[in-house]
Amino acid sequence: MRISSLVRLCVAYVAAPTVEGRARLGGTGFFIWRVPREAPRTEIDNAARKQFSGATAYFVTARHVVEEVRKLGVEHLAVRVNTKDGNCEEFKVPVSAFHFHERPEVDLAAVPADIDQERFEVTPWILDETPEEEVFQKHNIGVGTGVSIIGLFKHHTGTQRNLPIVRTGNIAAMAEEKVSTAMGQMDAALIEARSIGGLSGSPVFANLGTSQIRINPDLAHYDFISGIHLFGVMHGHYDENADGERVNVGIGIVTPVSKIVELIRDPALSMEGTQLRVGEPSY
Repeated sequence: MRISSLVRLCVAYVAAPTVEGRARLGGTGFFIWRVPREAPRTEIDNAARKQFSGATAYFVTARHVVEEVRKLGVEHLAVRVNTKDGNCEEFKVPVSAFHFHERPEVDLAAVPADIDQERFEVTPWILDETPEEEVFQKHNIGVGTGVSIIGLFKHHTGTQRNLPIVRTGNIAAMAEEKVSTAMGQMDAALIEARSIGGLSGSPVFANLGTSQIRINPDLAHYDFISGIHLFGVMHGHYDENADGERVNVGIGIVTPVSKIVELIRDPALSMEGTQLRVGEPSY
């Protein structure tokens, strides 16, 4: 099932600085827009073209990605973003600027962001705050529904620019009961897809199976793409020990999108102020 190339434009890479002063890529994050409820429908539909009045942008990743950087004893991490001229740039963000979910077992972190869309190839995903149960019922999302994970592949990251890959699978279990993880008992869905190092913090989309026809103005033709819904954020996967080696069993763990909604609704996050400015030099 083809995924529109536009979806990849919400994704960026997360890196930690090294002693040589360079950034070591270690995870994925993505940009979202929180749209005011009173925003006109036409403005929402055109959001991919430009920022619009009243919208708030955030950069979201997995909490453990940020905490791994903190363990290195550094004060900043880097977010690597593609530019429209075919390159990429890195922007420093204080580790302390990331806001975590109030429940420590929820593997999410977010920071308010501001994006220069004239120079950078970034299209934030518009967050749907409709209750999950309504969305699942409307689009018949459940066990067996196809999913796509978009993020960093550590063996082919891209040197000149980010090259996020798309991994596909399907929902193996909905978030009905808590699952056991290294972070404790977690509200999470399970997907049949092999998560790998670098995909932590990646957006996970449910494929709705509905074809849409969209005009691509750059290529002057019609695109036939699959309708998708943001399902959650990649946490990790389960391993088993086989002959002394850790073996990925092919089941990934996904933090539900409802937890993103809870996080960005936290007044403490909006009070932080914009800490990630994509477009202003930070190095």
